Amino acid sequence: MKLIYAHSSTGHYPEYIHHLYTGICKRENIRAIFVVPAAFRQKMAMFEWPVCDRIQWDFVPDEELPWSAWYKRNFQFCRVLCRKIRQYHPDESIVLNLEMLMPFLAWMAPRRTKISGILYEIYPYRWNSLSSWRKMAAVVWHRLYAKLSQFHHVFTLNDKSAANFFNHRWHTDHFRFLPDPFNPIRITAPEDFRQKYALGDKKIILHFGSMGRKKGTLEILKAILAMPKEEASRYAFVFAGVVQPVIRDEFYQLYEKAKSAAKILVFDEFCSYEFIGNWCAACDAILLPYLETYNSSGCIGYAAQFGKPVIAPRSGLLGKLVRKNCLGILMNDVSSESIRCALGEIEKAKISRDYLSTNSVENFCHHILD
Repeated sequence: MKLIYAHSSTGHYPEYIHHLYTGICKRENIRAIFVVPAAFRQKMAMFEWPVCDRIQWDFVPDEELPWSAWYKRNFQFCRVLCRKIRQYHPDESIVLNLEMLMPFLAWMAPRRTKISGILYEIYPYRWNSLSSWRKMAAVVWHRLYAKLSQFHHVFTLNDKSAANFFNHRWHTDHFRFLPDPFNPIRITAPEDFRQKYALGDKKIILHFGSMGRKKGTLEILKAILAMPKEEASRYAFVFAGVVQPVIRDEFYQLYEKAKSAAKILVFDEFCSYEFIGNWCAACDAILLPYLETYNSSGCIGYAAQFGKPVIAPRSGLLGKLVRKNCLGILMNDVSSESIRCALGEIEKAKISRDYLSTNSVENFCHHILD
C-alpha cells in the first residue's frame, strides 16, 4: 500500500492529489491511502473522483497542520506523517513536498520505512542569494536524501539536470526527474471574453494564479505606470486569482493609479479551471515576471496547451524551461522597461508544443507510481 501525504490543500496540491488518485485508479495492483488536510474536502468539488475501493481517505484536522515558525511547522508536519506511517504501515510513503518536513524526517521516520517525495526549490539556482545558514542547510539536507536508506526516490520537479547533478555529487541514485504536469483544460462552455469584456483589438496580457510578491504581480502594475499612456492604452491586463494578503493593500493602491492608463480587469477570487481556460484562449500572452525563478511554474503548461507565449525572466529554472522548450519571450530582468520591451515582442514569438508530450499527467503518474 502507498500512503500519499499532503500538508496543504492550496496551490498545486489539489491538482497533484487528483492526478495521483486517477493514476492509482488505473493501476489495479496499487492500494493507497491519501492523508490530506480536512480543508481539502472543500476543494474536492473542483474535480471528478471515480469510485475506487482500493483508495481510502484520512482527513487530518486543520489544527494539527498549523502554519507557524518554520521549525515548529516542519516538525508538526513531520510528526503527523510519522504517526500515520505507524498507523497504516505502508510499503511506501509519497510526500508531495519533502522540504516541508525537513530536517526532522531524517531522524523521526520509523525504521525500515520507505519515503519518496518532491523537491521544488533547486538550491543551486539560488545559491548566490542564500545566507550562509541556508546554504549549509540545503547541502546537509540533500546529503541526507542521498545517504539515508529511508529516502527511496527524491524527485526534482521539472529539472532533469538537477537530478543528475545531485546523483553525481553524492554517488547515489536516489534523485529522479519528475515532470511538472500541465492540467488538461476542457472548456465545456466556451465564451468569447474579448467580446464579453469589450476589449476590442487590445492586446490581452494575462497574469493568473495565486498572486503575491514572489510572482512579480506588483511589477506588472509598476510597468503600466511607467509606460506612456498612449502605449499602455493598447493593452488589457487581466489579473485572475486571489491577491495574497501580504500585497493586497499595495496592489490596490497601484491599481487605482494605473487603471486610468490601461484597461485592467481584476478577478480577486478563486477562479475555476474553465474560467482560466477561457482567458488563456482569449489572451495574446501570459506574463510571469517572477522575482524568484528557482522553481518551475504551472502557468507554462497552460501557455503551451493554448499555444500562447510566456513572458518570463531569463534566469533560474523558469527561464531555462521557457528557453529549452521554446515557450516564449525571455527578459534579462523584471524592470518596468524590460516588461515594456517584452510586450512589444509578442507578435514575433515562436511557440512550441513539445512541452506537453513530456509534461503530461500520465508521465507524472508513471514517474511516481511505477
